[in-house]
Amino acid sequence: MSVIVPDQDARTRCVTDFSTNLVVEAAAGTGKTTLMSCRVAMLLAGGHHPGTIAAISFTEASASELGKRIHSVVEELLSGNVPLELKATLPNGLSAEQEKALEAAVDHLDELTVTTIHSFCQQIIVDNAVEAKLDPGIKVADEMAADAMFDQAFSDWFTDALSSGKTLDRAVVVLTEDDPLEVERELRDLAKIRRQHRRAQPPRPDLWARPDIELVEAIDAYARWVADHPFDKKTNDYVAGFDQLRSYCDGAFAGEVDFDTLWRLSRPPRIGAMKWKSFEFEAFQRPGPFKKARGEKEGVRLHGEVLTLYGAVGEKLLALLAHTGSRMIWQLSGSMQAALDAYDEMKRRAAVMDFEDLLEHARDLVIGNKQVRDKVATRFPIILVDECQDSDILQIEILFAIAADGPVSNWRQARLRPGALFFVGDPKQSIYRFRNADIAAYRAARDLIIGQPNGALVAITANFRSRSSIIDFVNLNFAEVFDGGSQPAYVALHPTIKHQPAVMPHVVRLSIGTEDEGPGEVRRLEAHAVGEICDQLIGRLPVRQKDGSQRPARAGDIALMAASHTELWL
Repeated sequence: MSVIVPDQDARTRCVTDFSTNLVVEAAAGTGKTTLMSCRVAMLLAGGHHPGTIAAISFTEASASELGKRIHSVVEELLSGNVPLELKATLPNGLSAEQEKALEAAVDHLDELTVTTIHSFCQQIIVDNAVEAKLDPGIKVADEMAADAMFDQAFSDWFTDALSSGKTLDRAVVVLTEDDPLEVERELRDLAKIRRQHRRAQPPRPDLWARPDIELVEAIDAYARWVADHPFDKKTNDYVAGFDQLRSYCDGAFAGEVDFDTLWRLSRPPRIGAMKWKSFEFEAFQRPGPFKKARGEKEGVRLHGEVLTLYGAVGEKLLALLAHTGSRMIWQLSGSMQAALDAYDEMKRRAAVMDFEDLLEHARDLVIGNKQVRDKVATRFPIILVDECQDSDILQIEILFAIAADGPVSNWRQARLRPGALFFVGDPKQSIYRFRNADIAAYRAARDLIIGQPNGALVAITANFRSRSSIIDFVNLNFAEVFDGGSQPAYVALHPTIKHQPAVMPHVVRLSIGTEDEGPGEVRRLEAHAVGEICDQLIGRLPVRQKDGSQRPARAGDIALMAASHTELWL
């Protein structure tokens, strides 16, 4: 018996349309991994050789699970059974031709590539080590080993910079003198960012720029205007503060500027025009004194003039600070490059790569070497990507270069081969930002795929995990949060579990404590309330199994989640 769900047409397209590049957006609980495994099985049944397919996931665990699912679907189809997820697509089972193709594919199923993006890139590099100009025996250092090497390179650089006496390293000395307890940690964090974005460089500042002159000119213009229109005491008093700014910056960028000077310039004197804990100026709204002195119309005009001059001083000050900051970053980055170079040298001597190297070298090969790109594209004409919301820009660049109909220098201009890419993911689950996952990169890839003549977006919305009351709650409350602006657009889910009388409410909102109770007491009450709910669930709430049977809830069925950087008291 086939199971028809609200999005059945979309699901059928995912497992039968092999000529279109598809972006499949599927929320948690919609069976996206099963859908992907069914597509692979149907590709094999359609005559595609296992060795021509690459199915890529984000973690080793998810890749392993995907591989198991693919084998399970293939085995079930060959046993004469049609998996529940394919019954609507194959109401009469496999055709004789499909069965023959699938039987032939089974003998080569070990040639199917089901792996992580890093392992995929490693294979590209190993197969083309000569072209990559790398040691053919090069290995990938595990994360802990790579981190240890990097920490050693950073520590050596930091120690040397403090005692080298070089102008280039003066930035490290000045920053350490200002904050000896925290600077090493902060610089280490900055170095890690540079390590993750190896080719990124701070923009080179314009060494001929003179923001100091521009600020002094703005101050002089304000002072001249006030001297000619001394109508308001507060407006006049700003002149004294602006004179302090003049003394602080006058001639600062007239010649060579060392880091000590830049550090001083980054801390202008506090003056009355500034906002609290900021170098921005407060809003200037004082039309009253000018109207009183010169009348309504003339007063408004004069107020507009001084407002413009006042704003110009504030803008020029911020411009000077921005220029100062860019020169500080440039100098510090020049010194820190020694740590990155030392880290690269340590890896070269050990004949190892880190995960960032894998992506960098693979990208260089498939974009910079036509022969390698063509070889990889011929080997893998079909690429499926699971959890693609966790991809970063480098990973997407590699995949698009391989899936393009020819060599590309810019992945955003790639023309994709028909059916080359199958992207599956849920942008609402992009949680690996700390590992460079970039939701903006996902959006760019998504838009490029669906903008192709042979591209389309497919929404999978049928949820097999949660009851209708929970789905209704999620749809109601998340639509406004995921508004399509800074967040991905929300797509409403559809429940598939039949509504049944509830033993207890499926969604509960608790109000804990009162305004008179302290945080500690509120946390204690919260723990007590959560504990009571768990006690009511365990052994009482029926939990539906995959085969349709039910059993009482166990403690292991319950997940307790807290916001980041918080904890639960239990």
